Amino acid sequence: NILIPAFIDVLEKAFRIIILLIIFKYIPNNYIDTNITIAYIVFFIGELLSYILLLIYYRFDKKEHYCTIDNKEDDSIQLLFNVLVISVPLMIVELISSSFHTLTTLLLPRRLIVSGLSYNVALELIGRFMGMALSIITFPMVILFSLSSLLIPDLASSMAKDDIYTVKKRIIQVLVMAFLLGILVMIIGFLFGENLGRLIFKEKDLGSYVRFIAFCAPFIYLSQISRSILNGLGKQKMIFTYSVIFSFLQIIMLYILVAVPQINIYGVGITLYVTNMLILLCYFREIRRVLVFK
Repeated sequence: NILIPAFIDVLEKAFRIIILLIIFKYIPNNYIDTNITIAYIVFFIGELLSYILLLIYYRFDKKEHYCTIDNKEDDSIQLLFNVLVISVPLMIVELISSSFHTLTTLLLPRRLIVSGLSYNVALELIGRFMGMALSIITFPMVILFSLSSLLIPDLASSMAKDDIYTVKKRIIQVLVMAFLLGILVMIIGFLFGENLGRLIFKEKDLGSYVRFIAFCAPFIYLSQISRSILNGLGKQKMIFTYSVIFSFLQIIMLYILVAVPQINIYGVGITLYVTNMLILLCYFREIRRVLVFK
Protein backbone atom coordinates (compact mmCIF):
# COMPACT_ATOMS: atom_id res chain seq x y z
CA ASN A 1 0.00 0.00 0.00
CA ILE A 2 2.15 2.87 -1.28
CA LEU A 3 -0.31 5.64 -2.20
CA ILE A 4 -0.60 7.26 1.24
CA PRO A 5 3.09 6.77 2.19
CA ALA A 6 4.09 8.33 -1.14
CA PHE A 7 1.77 11.28 -0.48
CA ILE A 8 3.26 11.70 3.02
CA ASP A 9 6.77 11.65 1.54
CA VAL A 10 5.87 14.39 -0.95
CA LEU A 11 4.17 16.36 1.83
CA GLU A 12 7.29 16.15 3.99
CA LYS A 13 9.55 17.45 1.21
CA ALA A 14 7.10 20.25 0.38
CA PHE A 15 7.06 21.19 4.08
CA ARG A 16 10.86 21.37 4.14
CA ILE A 17 11.07 23.58 1.06
CA ILE A 18 8.32 25.99 2.12
CA ILE A 19 9.59 26.41 5.70
CA LEU A 20 13.19 26.93 4.58
CA LEU A 21 12.15 29.51 1.98
CA ILE A 22 10.13 31.40 4.58
CA ILE A 23 12.91 31.32 7.18
CA PHE A 24 15.70 32.40 4.82
CA LYS A 25 13.57 35.11 3.25
CA TYR A 26 12.15 36.76 6.36
CA ILE A 27 14.89 35.95 8.88
CA PRO A 28 18.12 36.85 7.04
CA ASN A 29 21.31 35.51 8.59
CA ASN A 30 24.88 35.88 7.35
CA TYR A 31 26.39 33.13 9.50
CA ILE A 32 26.83 29.91 7.54
CA ASP A 33 26.87 27.67 10.64
CA THR A 34 23.56 29.14 11.83
CA ASN A 35 21.97 28.62 8.40
CA ILE A 36 23.15 25.01 8.24
CA THR A 37 21.83 24.37 11.76
CA ILE A 38 18.43 25.82 10.81
CA ALA A 39 18.33 23.64 7.69
CA TYR A 40 19.00 20.46 9.64
CA ILE A 41 16.47 21.37 12.33
CA VAL A 42 13.87 21.77 9.56
CA PHE A 43 14.93 18.38 8.11
CA PHE A 44 14.51 16.83 11.55
CA ILE A 45 11.04 18.33 12.00
CA GLY A 46 10.08 17.10 8.53
CA GLU A 47 11.24 13.56 9.30
CA LEU A 48 9.40 13.64 12.64
CA LEU A 49 6.21 14.86 10.93
CA SER A 50 6.52 12.12 8.32
CA TYR A 51 7.02 9.48 11.02
CA ILE A 52 3.98 10.62 13.02
CA LEU A 53 1.73 10.65 9.94
CA LEU A 54 2.97 7.22 8.83
CA LEU A 55 2.41 5.82 12.32
CA ILE A 56 -1.16 7.18 12.42
CA TYR A 57 -1.90 5.77 8.97
CA TYR A 58 -0.35 2.41 9.89
CA ARG A 59 -2.57 2.06 12.97
CA PHE A 60 -5.73 2.78 10.98
CA ASP A 61 -4.63 0.52 8.14
CA LYS A 62 -3.77 -2.30 10.54
CA LYS A 63 -7.27 -2.27 12.03
CA GLU A 64 -8.81 -2.67 8.57
CA HIS A 65 -6.63 -5.68 7.77
CA TYR A 66 -6.56 -7.22 11.22
CA CYS A 67 -7.21 -10.94 11.44
CA THR A 68 -6.74 -13.45 14.22
CA ILE A 69 -4.12 -16.12 13.66
CA ASP A 70 -3.11 -18.91 15.96
CA ASN A 71 0.43 -17.83 16.73
CA LYS A 72 3.09 -19.54 18.77
CA GLU A 73 4.64 -17.70 21.68
CA ASP A 74 7.93 -17.13 19.89
CA ASP A 75 6.39 -15.78 16.69
CA SER A 76 6.91 -12.13 17.61
CA ILE A 77 10.54 -12.80 18.58
CA GLN A 78 11.10 -14.72 15.35
CA LEU A 79 9.52 -11.87 13.38
CA LEU A 80 11.83 -9.36 15.08
CA PHE A 81 14.82 -11.56 14.26
CA ASN A 82 13.76 -11.84 10.61
CA VAL A 83 13.39 -8.07 10.34
CA LEU A 84 16.78 -7.45 11.97
CA VAL A 85 18.51 -9.92 9.67
CA ILE A 86 17.40 -7.78 6.72
CA SER A 87 17.52 -4.31 8.25
CA VAL A 88 20.86 -4.43 10.11
CA PRO A 89 22.96 -5.04 6.96
CA LEU A 90 21.03 -2.27 5.20
CA MET A 91 21.63 0.09 8.12
CA ILE A 92 25.36 -0.73 8.12
CA VAL A 93 25.53 -0.13 4.36
CA GLU A 94 23.97 3.32 4.81
CA LEU A 95 26.33 4.13 7.69
CA ILE A 96 29.33 3.07 5.62
CA SER A 97 28.08 5.11 2.64
CA SER A 98 27.64 8.17 4.85
CA SER A 99 31.08 7.68 6.41
CA PHE A 100 32.80 7.35 3.05
CA HIS A 101 30.88 10.35 1.72
CA THR A 102 32.18 12.37 4.68
CA LEU A 103 35.70 11.07 4.07
CA THR A 104 35.42 12.02 0.39
CA THR A 105 34.25 15.52 1.33
CA LEU A 106 37.29 15.95 3.57
CA LEU A 107 39.69 14.37 1.07
CA LEU A 108 38.82 16.24 -2.12
CA PRO A 109 39.91 19.80 -1.16
CA ARG A 110 43.24 18.53 0.16
CA ARG A 111 44.01 16.49 -2.96
CA LEU A 112 43.01 19.39 -5.22
CA ILE A 113 45.44 21.60 -3.32
CA VAL A 114 48.14 18.97 -3.96
CA SER A 115 47.31 19.26 -7.68
CA GLY A 116 48.30 22.93 -7.52
CA LEU A 117 45.00 24.72 -6.88
CA SER A 118 44.30 27.18 -4.10
CA TYR A 119 41.87 26.25 -1.33
CA ASN A 120 39.15 28.64 -2.54
CA VAL A 121 39.44 27.44 -6.14
CA ALA A 122 39.31 23.82 -4.94
CA LEU A 123 36.08 24.45 -3.03
CA GLU A 124 34.62 26.25 -6.03
CA LEU A 125 35.41 23.32 -8.32
CA ILE A 126 33.88 20.83 -5.87
CA GLY A 127 30.73 22.94 -5.65
CA ARG A 128 30.41 23.24 -9.42
CA PHE A 129 31.20 19.62 -10.23
CA MET A 130 29.52 17.71 -7.38
CA GLY A 131 27.03 20.21 -6.01
CA MET A 132 25.72 21.44 -9.36
CA ALA A 133 26.69 19.31 -12.40
CA LEU A 134 26.31 15.96 -10.64
CA SER A 135 23.00 17.09 -9.10
CA ILE A 136 21.64 17.91 -12.57
CA ILE A 137 22.49 14.45 -13.89
CA THR A 138 21.24 12.52 -10.84
CA PHE A 139 18.06 14.50 -10.21
CA PRO A 140 15.85 12.19 -12.37
CA MET A 141 16.92 9.30 -10.11
CA VAL A 142 13.98 10.29 -7.91
CA ILE A 143 11.98 8.22 -10.41
CA LEU A 144 14.12 5.18 -9.61
CA PHE A 145 13.79 5.74 -5.87
CA SER A 146 10.01 5.72 -6.22
CA LEU A 147 10.22 2.65 -8.43
CA SER A 148 12.41 0.87 -5.88
CA SER A 149 9.79 1.34 -3.15
CA LEU A 150 7.43 -0.71 -5.32
CA LEU A 151 10.00 -3.11 -6.76
CA ILE A 152 11.53 -4.50 -3.54
CA PRO A 153 8.32 -5.82 -1.92
CA ASP A 154 7.06 -7.02 -5.31
CA LEU A 155 10.19 -9.11 -5.94
CA ALA A 156 10.27 -10.37 -2.37
CA SER A 157 6.64 -11.49 -2.63
CA SER A 158 7.23 -13.26 -5.95
CA MET A 159 10.37 -14.96 -4.61
CA ALA A 160 8.43 -16.19 -1.57
CA LYS A 161 5.94 -17.80 -3.95
CA ASP A 162 8.75 -19.21 -6.15
CA ASP A 163 7.21 -17.33 -9.07
CA ILE A 164 10.50 -17.00 -10.96
CA TYR A 165 8.80 -16.11 -14.24
CA THR A 166 7.29 -12.96 -12.68
CA VAL A 167 10.61 -12.12 -10.99
CA LYS A 168 12.53 -12.33 -14.28
CA LYS A 169 9.88 -10.37 -16.14
CA ARG A 170 9.87 -7.59 -13.54
CA ILE A 171 13.67 -7.42 -13.42
CA ILE A 172 13.91 -7.06 -17.20
CA GLN A 173 11.23 -4.36 -17.16
CA VAL A 174 12.93 -2.20 -14.53
CA LEU A 175 16.41 -2.67 -16.01
CA VAL A 176 15.17 -1.55 -19.44
CA MET A 177 13.37 1.40 -17.84
CA ALA A 178 16.48 2.45 -15.87
CA PHE A 179 18.71 2.07 -18.93
CA LEU A 180 16.41 4.13 -21.17
CA LEU A 181 16.13 6.82 -18.48
CA GLY A 182 19.92 6.89 -18.16
CA ILE A 183 20.34 7.16 -21.94
CA LEU A 184 17.79 9.98 -22.08
CA VAL A 185 19.57 11.87 -19.29
CA MET A 186 22.92 11.30 -21.05
CA ILE A 187 21.63 12.73 -24.34
CA ILE A 188 19.96 15.72 -22.70
CA GLY A 189 23.01 16.42 -20.55
CA PHE A 190 25.38 16.20 -23.51
CA LEU A 191 23.26 18.39 -25.81
CA PHE A 192 21.97 20.94 -23.32
CA GLY A 193 24.52 20.87 -20.48
CA GLU A 194 25.31 24.57 -20.75
CA ASN A 195 21.63 25.55 -20.87
CA LEU A 196 20.76 23.33 -17.90
CA GLY A 197 23.48 24.92 -15.78
CA ARG A 198 22.25 28.38 -16.69
CA LEU A 199 18.59 27.49 -16.15
CA ILE A 200 18.89 25.67 -12.82
CA PHE A 201 21.89 27.28 -11.11
CA LYS A 202 22.33 30.46 -13.20
CA GLU A 203 25.91 29.41 -13.92
CA LYS A 204 27.37 29.87 -17.40
CA ASP A 205 30.31 27.44 -17.34
CA LEU A 206 28.82 24.15 -16.11
CA GLY A 207 28.44 22.70 -19.60
CA SER A 208 31.74 20.79 -19.71
CA TYR A 209 31.13 19.26 -16.28
CA VAL A 210 27.54 18.26 -17.08
CA ARG A 211 28.56 16.69 -20.38
CA PHE A 212 31.41 14.79 -18.75
CA ILE A 213 29.20 13.28 -16.03
CA ALA A 214 26.30 12.70 -18.43
CA PHE A 215 28.09 9.77 -20.08
CA CYS A 216 28.08 8.01 -16.71
CA ALA A 217 24.30 8.34 -16.26
CA PRO A 218 23.30 4.91 -17.71
CA PHE A 219 25.76 3.14 -15.39
CA ILE A 220 24.69 5.13 -12.33
CA TYR A 221 21.01 4.50 -13.00
CA LEU A 222 21.46 0.79 -13.73
CA SER A 223 23.61 0.22 -10.64
CA GLN A 224 21.02 1.96 -8.46
CA ILE A 225 18.12 -0.15 -9.71
CA SER A 226 20.28 -3.32 -9.62
CA ARG A 227 20.92 -2.67 -5.95
CA SER A 228 17.16 -2.47 -5.36
CA ILE A 229 16.71 -5.73 -7.29
CA LEU A 230 19.24 -7.46 -5.04
CA ASN A 231 17.41 -6.09 -2.01
CA GLY A 232 14.19 -7.60 -3.33
CA LEU A 233 16.00 -10.92 -3.88
CA GLY A 234 17.16 -10.93 -0.25
CA LYS A 235 20.84 -10.27 -0.93
CA GLN A 236 21.45 -7.56 1.67
CA LYS A 237 24.69 -9.14 2.89
CA MET A 238 26.03 -9.22 -0.65
CA ILE A 239 25.19 -5.53 -1.08
CA PHE A 240 27.03 -4.82 2.17
CA THR A 241 30.15 -6.64 0.94
CA TYR A 242 30.23 -4.85 -2.40
CA SER A 243 29.57 -1.47 -0.76
CA VAL A 244 32.60 -1.86 1.49
CA ILE A 245 34.88 -3.04 -1.33
CA PHE A 246 33.91 -0.35 -3.82
CA SER A 247 33.88 2.41 -1.22
CA PHE A 248 37.54 1.64 -0.51
CA LEU A 249 38.26 1.54 -4.24
CA GLN A 250 36.55 4.90 -4.69
CA ILE A 251 38.64 6.53 -1.95
CA ILE A 252 41.88 5.12 -3.39
CA MET A 253 41.04 6.32 -6.92
CA LEU A 254 40.05 9.78 -5.71
CA TYR A 255 43.23 10.05 -3.65
CA ILE A 256 45.38 9.25 -6.70
CA LEU A 257 43.52 10.88 -9.59
CA VAL A 258 42.38 14.18 -8.08
CA ALA A 259 45.96 15.09 -7.15
CA VAL A 260 47.10 14.86 -10.79
CA PRO A 261 47.27 18.47 -12.13
CA GLN A 262 46.00 17.53 -15.61
CA ILE A 263 42.96 15.72 -14.15
CA ASN A 264 42.09 17.41 -10.80
CA ILE A 265 38.28 17.56 -10.35
CA TYR A 266 37.66 15.30 -13.36
CA GLY A 267 39.11 12.53 -11.21
CA VAL A 268 35.72 12.44 -9.47
CA GLY A 269 34.00 11.74 -12.79
CA ILE A 270 36.54 9.07 -13.78
CA THR A 271 36.04 7.41 -10.39
CA LEU A 272 32.28 7.41 -10.94
CA TYR A 273 32.73 5.77 -14.33
CA VAL A 274 35.01 2.99 -13.10
CA THR A 275 33.29 2.16 -9.81
CA ASN A 276 29.76 2.20 -11.24
CA MET A 277 30.76 0.01 -14.19
CA LEU A 278 32.48 -2.52 -11.91
CA ILE A 279 29.72 -2.62 -9.31
CA LEU A 280 27.14 -2.95 -12.08
CA LEU A 281 28.96 -6.01 -13.45
CA CYS A 282 29.06 -7.52 -9.96
CA TYR A 283 25.37 -6.82 -9.37
CA PHE A 284 24.42 -8.35 -12.72
CA ARG A 285 26.44 -11.45 -11.91
CA GLU A 286 24.71 -11.85 -8.55
CA ILE A 287 21.25 -11.32 -10.04
CA ARG A 288 21.96 -13.91 -12.73
CA ARG A 289 23.33 -16.35 -10.17
CA VAL A 290 20.19 -16.10 -7.98
CA LEU A 291 17.83 -16.59 -10.91
CA VAL A 292 19.82 -19.46 -12.46
CA PHE A 293 19.99 -21.42 -9.22
CA LYS A 294 16.30 -20.79 -8.60
